[in-house]
Amino acid sequence: MARIPAGEGLGNVVAQPQRAAGMVPGASGEQIGQALGQAAGGMLDQMERQARAQAIADERQRREAEAQRKAAEKAQANARMLATQDDLALLHDDIADGIKTGKIAKDQAGAEWQRLASERVTQAVEGVPQDYRELAQSSLQHRTQVLGRGITKAVTQRDQADTLAAVNQTLEYTIGRAS
Repeated sequence: MARIPAGEGLGNVVAQPQRAAGMVPGASGEQIGQALGQAAGGMLDQMERQARAQAIADERQRREAEAQRKAAEKAQANARMLATQDDLALLHDDIADGIKTGKIAKDQAGAEWQRLASERVTQAVEGVPQDYRELAQSSLQHRTQVLGRGITKAVTQRDQADTLAAVNQTLEYTIGRAS
């Protein structure tokens, strides 16, 4: 017949120590700490390198944008100055023609030129970016002075033409009376 155990062997079981999962045999807390520190330090170094690289890229991008902005402003200033120089040349031609045809009085031509040229230069300089205003102002004033000499020359030519006409008229009168 079969026997039913009556609790025999109970209590004889003793808890056996078990090894913890993931532990390296012979590893001490100091070695584990060093390994974790090195891993964390490596990650921090990598993050710092990435942050520096990003800062350098941002600075490069900012400088490129600044250079593009300045180039655009310079191009705008040059275009404005060239347009104004053309405008001054046309104004010069109109006044010189007016002097030669008598539409503009010789004694008022210089003042008229200065007034109109000054207005055009002032308007042009207002549209030039701040960094280039001084250059534009001096360049356009120089151009105004150069063209102003052309106005003076037109007045002188008109005086010579008037003098020649007066001499011819006097000669015609004198010759006409003598005959």
